[in-house]
Amino acid sequence: MTFELENIRLSYQQSNKLSFHSNGAVKSSFIYMNPGASRYWYETTIQFDENNQPLNKVSKQMPSESVLEAMGETYLWSSQKKDWILQEVIQCQPVNTQ
Repeated sequence: MTFELENIRLSYQQSNKLSFHSNGAVKSSFIYMNPGASRYWYETTIQFDENNQPLNKVSKQMPSESVLEAMGETYLWSSQKKDWILQEVIQCQPVNTQ
């Protein structure tokens, strides 16, 4: 087993919506998590290859209060470590060509 998801309905809710490749393998999972009496909820999308191996994960806190929050955090799957690694974003400065 590479990855496991669970739907939960207690004092909080977590649900999963799956889509599939044509060969029957999982293509993506949309995970919705509502912690109950909170102002925020969380949405995560995980992409899988045609062999059910995780590729990447994008996690967002909703409602977003900035553009960076709306973009979410992207993680890449490390098959060696069997863990998610945060993808770093490099901020570039504009170049003045004059």
